[in-house]
Amino acid sequence: MGNDHYLTLFFPATGDACDIQLLQPINADSAAAQRLADHGKGLHQIAFTTGHLEDAFRELKKQGVQLHGDNFLKDGSNPKLQLVWIHPKYAHGVLIEVMDEYRLEDGLIKEMQSAIPSRVAGQGQTEEASVF
Repeated sequence: MGNDHYLTLFFPATGDACDIQLLQPINADSAAAQRLADHGKGLHQIAFTTGHLEDAFRELKKQGVQLHGDNFLKDGSNPKLQLVWIHPKYAHGVLIEVMDEYRLEDGLIKEMQSAIPSRVAGQGQTEEASVF
């Protein structure tokens, strides 16, 4: 996410279960480290994946949910993947990330084989993701 670098522990799910990823910021000046300093330890974010990110984006905007910007963001670990952040005020301070579906390959996050070529919502721009 932006310039953030992490120590990562990843527990991949089997079947339709939920992946769990634990992150520890390495750089004390990173956005994630600053958030921890400001808000303390606890649940930081929840991510949901969808094969219909554009539809989810439009529906969230239609419902008046405050998002981080008016465009998709790029995933820091794989810029082919796109995501949107839902502002933490909608989830008691927890960031909610909605992103393209992904697959794991050799421990790395990759786009799905059948993914639609990258398109951007809004004004045709994509921004790099950073944590609030």
